[in-house]
Amino acid sequence: MSYSGAIDGANQCQEAQFVEALIWTPKGERCIAEGMAKHRRRAYLSELATGFRELDGELSRYLTAVLRLGDGEPVEFFDGQGRSASAVIRETSKRKTKVELLSISSASPPEPEIHIASAIPKGERADWIVEKCSELGARSLSWIVCERSQDHRKDHSKRFARWNKISQEAARQSQHSWLPQFRGPLLLEELLRDCDPTSLRLVLDTTDATTPLAKIALTQAKAITLCIGPEGGFTDTERARFQDAAWQAVTLGPSVLRVETALIVGLGAIQNLSALNEVREP
Repeated sequence: MSYSGAIDGANQCQEAQFVEALIWTPKGERCIAEGMAKHRRRAYLSELATGFRELDGELSRYLTAVLRLGDGEPVEFFDGQGRSASAVIRETSKRKTKVELLSISSASPPEPEIHIASAIPKGERADWIVEKCSELGARSLSWIVCERSQDHRKDHSKRFARWNKISQEAARQSQHSWLPQFRGPLLLEELLRDCDPTSLRLVLDTTDATTPLAKIALTQAKAITLCIGPEGGFTDTERARFQDAAWQAVTLGPSVLRVETALIVGLGAIQNLSALNEVREP
């Protein structure tokens, strides 16, 4: 069903079966799904604690202008560390919003925890990686420097604030309670040294000496680390370092993918294969 133009006739609203109730606007311009109003309206807020809190600036505008919340309406806050707060809007004004946090709940990180290590691509593609890793629930994202890295000399310290903001927005939209932790840029030796030796460590590669990701046993893994190299690929020296550190070389198939594409495909595949293996277990 296309929503690009005006909908001619209220009967077409019935095609949207994913909502519980629909309202037909007088001008016939669009269908408004009341079921969407039941979708949790969330916002990121650090240092959660029950009681009253006065919000201003961007967060206040988001609650009142974007979500259009008014006095007495519920909202949920999350701190990115697994804690969420049920809250109510108590007072709104042009510049400030007063909320009451009623209760705090905690959630454990999803298993398996998936950690991503990636070479930094050029330009805004790094922002895209941050967004998609946050949407898919990656536990951490470590930027690494490889011999063929394209952007390793640049100072990325100022970008971390932007990445944290992108991550918060992505987690809010995708209903995650945990934000990924960002590290780096790390030298490859630092990654190999600091990576949890108990985790399942996988490195994407395009050589013939790789195993299809679908054939890797993921069932028993509590944590999985997936490493993606630069677009020029790993050097033979780097491949030898991974092998010496007991990393498994895996492939996503015959296609040679860009860094961000390989990362998202690999992360999504691990999540789905892990879930599928759990279902198949007796």
